[in-house]
Amino acid sequence: MAYVPQEVVEWAWKEAPEGVWKTRGSWRVLKDEKMVVVRPARVPKARGTTGIWSRVVVFPRPEHKDKFIEAAKGVRAKGPAMYNPGAIGTLELVRDTERSDRIVMRYAQAHYMIEGNPRLKDPRTGLPRPGLPVHLAGEYEDWRRQGFRAAIETARRNGKRIVVIHSCLTGGGRRARDKPSQFEKEVREICRELGVSVRKRSKTHGKPCSEAGYDLHINPTKRVRKKRRK
Repeated sequence: MAYVPQEVVEWAWKEAPEGVWKTRGSWRVLKDEKMVVVRPARVPKARGTTGIWSRVVVFPRPEHKDKFIEAAKGVRAKGPAMYNPGAIGTLELVRDTERSDRIVMRYAQAHYMIEGNPRLKDPRTGLPRPGLPVHLAGEYEDWRRQGFRAAIETARRNGKRIVVIHSCLTGGGRRARDKPSQFEKEVREICRELGVSVRKRSKTHGKPCSEAGYDLHINPTKRVRKKRRK
């Protein structure tokens, strides 16, 4: 499930219509003018309560593929970038160990860092590692939004709820718990656009979110009415 065949991505750019989910083999693809989103056409039946449930991978236009392959050399060697060379990023969904009707979004990780990022400096040699040019990072900055829409669609079709854990919302950083990250803002905005229920819940029962941190609980099968503007 980790590796998306390049043939699927190439087919999407050449033949798939824009804005419509299409099936190619065991994969579902959605193309727009900037990127291709790919997810498994079917989610395998669970063998127990743990393990990867699904992945959503987002790819750039063909002319930018080599730039992303080069930029991936600047991130962790055994991270999601190694599975799909040339992709923009990956969202991973895993099974919830407590409830079978829920899945957990473990990460929404880019396959690159932007040129100029201090973390690109190699600690052994002191030399900078490859990064993605700033203009391309700006052009594809909405990749997570597209990937998250696909994750909601996958969960909805399989009757699952999504829990976006706090470390996914913050990118694993120690961001102040009372200030939402950019990804959290994007998640909430997309849920509003789709009319999907989303709630904030404390990570520790009995403690406020400001102290314990929080996850976002999303129910793609429960629609909420959009508030009318007065």
